[in-house]
Amino acid sequence: MLNNFTKIVVVISVIIIINFLIYFSFTPEYSADSLRYVFAGKQLLENFFHNLNEPLFSKENYEIMEFHRNNDYSFPKREFFTIIPNLIFYLLSLISVDSLKYLVILNLFLFSSLFLICNQIYNNEKNEIKFLFLGLIFFGHYQIVGWNIKILPEIMYIFCLVLFLIYLIKNENLNFKKILILSFFSIIIFLIRPQGLIFIAFILFLLIFKKFFFKDIYKIFLILFLISFFLIPFILYLEFNNIFNFPVINIYNTSFKDGAIISGWLNYFDGELIYQDVRFNDKKLNLEQKFNYLDILKITSLRLFHFISPYKFFYSPIVNLWNIFYFFLLYSVGVYYLSVSKELFKKNQFIALIFMIVLFHMIFPITGTFRYQLSLIAVNFVLIFETLALVIKKKND
Repeated sequence: MLNNFTKIVVVISVIIIINFLIYFSFTPEYSADSLRYVFAGKQLLENFFHNLNEPLFSKENYEIMEFHRNNDYSFPKREFFTIIPNLIFYLLSLISVDSLKYLVILNLFLFSSLFLICNQIYNNEKNEIKFLFLGLIFFGHYQIVGWNIKILPEIMYIFCLVLFLIYLIKNENLNFKKILILSFFSIIIFLIRPQGLIFIAFILFLLIFKKFFFKDIYKIFLILFLISFFLIPFILYLEFNNIFNFPVINIYNTSFKDGAIISGWLNYFDGELIYQDVRFNDKKLNLEQKFNYLDILKITSLRLFHFISPYKFFYSPIVNLWNIFYFFLLYSVGVYYLSVSKELFKKNQFIALIFMIVLFHMIFPITGTFRYQLSLIAVNFVLIFETLALVIKKKND
């Protein structure tokens, strides 16, 4: 049998070899949003500096470059808030026409490091079965692994978020230093993706009501969720009818302008659902409409359903089966933990986080990929890790 040190060396060696194979076997892929980060970063810096250099791109990206160059990404547009990737992407684009492709190296390093860190924390006995199960969770979904070769900040986001969640869950006694670390992490997450606002809000919520988290309060969370379920459409109704002004949740930022349920794929218009055969075909249509409260409630409800559902009508049957299997595994293990765990503080944190994530995405729609489900995926990752720890603890007892 291999000793623990040898196992660690073997695992790290295999990870390094796999990363090299991925890097040299796959061409880094630009997304429609890749260049958006570049020009959002440039526009941000133009508030402080003049005569900034233009980013360097190859001719094949010229059309997309012109589109993003002519777009305004200033506050309060949601693109403004991705400040960290905006700055990284812009500064990298000044080096050469291909320098953005080196982000793949950063992605591979962060994702592999995250896997090794989680394996070290939750599999310190170096059990081969647990290692394979963790490997399935990390590498078992084509999109999560595929983001490693995308020129996007998704891997950066899930890396920071999973570490934040592990630190949060592992620390019941929150002294000033731990609160400072969690606050710092939550702000970093927010500056990578706007969904990070959820975790800033959660930290504030936890600090105010911490003593209640040690009690059996899932029914209270359920009541708060139901109230929010009907309150959110009312707030949006007030915003869209100019009764109140909430700049960040205006009709453009929330994609209600075209009634988006799944951005680019599924729209709501005058009480009917409009399915797109080709992504963003809805941009060719005039879908502007007046919303009453029930219209908004229908859209937010459908957004909630499609946010949770792994099935997407625009995917092939094989891909849908893959998605259903993977997310069924994530969801079922999470439900198991919440059903059997006696650690109320952890359980209540998980429940509150899940509720806050899904409520956030009632306001902002998902896209055609699982990028906008990353927050929920990260929470499910840590739920699975804690379930492994719980099963081992029960076995030892």
